[in-house]
Amino acid sequence: MRGAHRRHPGWIDAPFAEAAQIPALAVILAEYSALSRLLRPVTGPERSEAQQTAAVETARRCGVGVRVRVRMPGEWDGVTVDAVGGLLARVDREVPVDLLLDVGTVLPGRPDAGKEALRALDALVALADNWRTVAVLGGAFPQVSDDMLQLGEPHEEPRADWDMWHEIRAGRREGLSRLGYGDYGVQPPAALATEPGGGGPPWGRTPLHHRALVRAVQAAERRTRTYGEHPSRRSTRP
Repeated sequence: MRGAHRRHPGWIDAPFAEAAQIPALAVILAEYSALSRLLRPVTGPERSEAQQTAAVETARRCGVGVRVRVRMPGEWDGVTVDAVGGLLARVDREVPVDLLLDVGTVLPGRPDAGKEALRALDALVALADNWRTVAVLGGAFPQVSDDMLQLGEPHEEPRADWDMWHEIRAGRREGLSRLGYGDYGVQPPAALATEPGGGGPPWGRTPLHHRALVRAVQAAERRTRTYGEHPSRRSTRP
């Protein structure tokens, strides 16, 4: 954590933890948040009451704050506002709270993602006047198929998530001047729910402004990554 983020904070999130794992997760949240104060707990309106309690109590006890992750895999559902409001009511006023709107997969077949994200942000940001940070998370990395991994054949995918981000920024909403953005890197959002396997994904990504150029040759021992060539950018690294 210190090597990757230096003095910047990170987040502990286990959205698919089973009910039986919540007590152990609560211990981990408390231990690591108190240890460095760089790791902060995450919860959300759809999480169990036990998980929400663990995250909120850790945030209060350790003074690190809590991040509320709101999933929006499709159209914005206004019913979510009540659930988020109920969760915020459990957080003491002096505890810092961060908002993360997770829009999930944003591929070209979802052209209204930007408009839906703005609707969600308008509703969610209005729930509190003391958000420490507000961020949007989305991913345009596709489910990788065999034809995408043919050696010597770079594969391009449009950055629909980046188009969504520009649409959100162009909305110029009050209170969102410091809105942040993140993506899922070289994994499609659905990969969060898959069982862990041996090693990392067998592909890499070179992010361009409007395209994600993806291709990889990964040796089992050295895990060498070779990226395809693009007219405006080329990158190779061991």
